[in-house]
Amino acid sequence: MFALIYRPRPISLAAEDAIATLKAIEDNRQGRCILPWIPLMRSGGRPEVITAWKEQAERITNRRDDWITAPSLSSSAELTGCDTVWRKELEGWNVEESRFLKRMDFEGCSGDYSP
Repeated sequence: MFALIYRPRPISLAAEDAIATLKAIEDNRQGRCILPWIPLMRSGGRPEVITAWKEQAERITNRRDDWITAPSLSSSAELTGCDTVWRKELEGWNVEESRFLKRMDFEGCSGDYSP
């Protein structure tokens, strides 16, 4: 009998190349679930990266997978300071603000989750 053992593999998104990751998604070597993290990657704020991101996001046809193109994307772009570029390139797209993050801010959550 064989057993599959899955272990988390920590990666530094800042060290990952956004263009190479999008190419891996296009070639079906990487899942589209990584799309919200693209802005956190190296060169994640370049217009050509955002164009390639949109091409992949447009291929999402399942409504339950819409989260990929929504709130976490704007949070990722804000963290890297490239949210202005992303916002400009995604004009006309339905990219909502994160209601969860908005509620945390409203409720005054410090974001400190240490024990």
